[in-house]
Amino acid sequence: MAWALAVILVPRLLAAAAVAAAAAAVVTSRGDVTVVCHDLEMVEVTWGLGPNHQGANLSLEFRYGTGALRPCPQYFLSGAGVTSGCILPAARVGLLELALRDGGGAMVFKARQRASTWLKPSPPRNLTLLWTPDGDVAVSWPAHSYLGLDYEVQHRENSNGNEDAWQTTSGPCCDLMVGGLDPARCYDFRVRASPRAAHYGLEAQPSEWTAVTKLSGAASTASCTASPTPAPAPAPAPAPALLPLGCCLAALLTLALLLAALRLRRPGSRMPRPPPHQQGRRRKMTSFAPRLRGWSLRMAPSSALCQGHPASSQGGKEAGPWCRWVGPRSWWATAAT
Repeated sequence: MAWALAVILVPRLLAAAAVAAAAAAVVTSRGDVTVVCHDLEMVEVTWGLGPNHQGANLSLEFRYGTGALRPCPQYFLSGAGVTSGCILPAARVGLLELALRDGGGAMVFKARQRASTWLKPSPPRNLTLLWTPDGDVAVSWPAHSYLGLDYEVQHRENSNGNEDAWQTTSGPCCDLMVGGLDPARCYDFRVRASPRAAHYGLEAQPSEWTAVTKLSGAASTASCTASPTPAPAPAPAPAPALLPLGCCLAALLTLALLLAALRLRRPGSRMPRPPPHQQGRRRKMTSFAPRLRGWSLRMAPSSALCQGHPASSQGGKEAGPWCRWVGPRSWWATAAT
């Protein structure tokens, strides 16, 4: 039974190894060529000035799988004005074949591999540092969109510009704990992503390091250099309480207006005007009063008294300011004019 399994499996294993070797075969004739697959989204191929093609433009062709070779979609030039690189799209399936030729058509570089073989991830983003109740620092960031990555967190103490050596903590993803730190000190942190060799091969490269993030106390800081604490500025003089003063004045003015209104409404403070239908009657009585007074003086007897003075019957003139005629039925008084 074992011999039968060996006869069946050994040819298959040898065939798979041959396919893998063919897929990993890279033929470089001359020139300095570098291939980088950025974040599985873009492949960048760059080349230097080889000894046999200095000053010459090189041309690149590529294809995925077994399709026809296609020319480079985007070249970039060196300072001498000749081609020095190419940017082309990345595919996660199929083998990428690259063919770099000089102006005469001679092969300069040829390779056939998966694009992920040359993977270089982008640096992690949105790094977050938090102290835990246990005195450790939790370092976290969003994961990449593909698997097969390990992450490295490096930290060092930075006291007034005296930087210690970096210390590394590694993990598969995206939330690592760093212990043994003092919250009273200042530390530098940085993170990068590294492709696993078992997943992508030995030509894959780690990402660039993130920008250094400084942690001092409970919060991030821009610098670990201690600076003298500035003297506190003198407190400004309190502004006058304009709003309460204005409210008091408004209340006093309102009270004064209310008192004035009440005074005007008191009875007897103003002489009431007679109604319009009685004003004509008053004028008639005023015009009739002198005639009535003259008639009463003519009719008065000689024994009439005018405030203790004898009444003068000559010309009907009065002897005093007030005169009164007493008759058998009534009396009449009028003011002298």
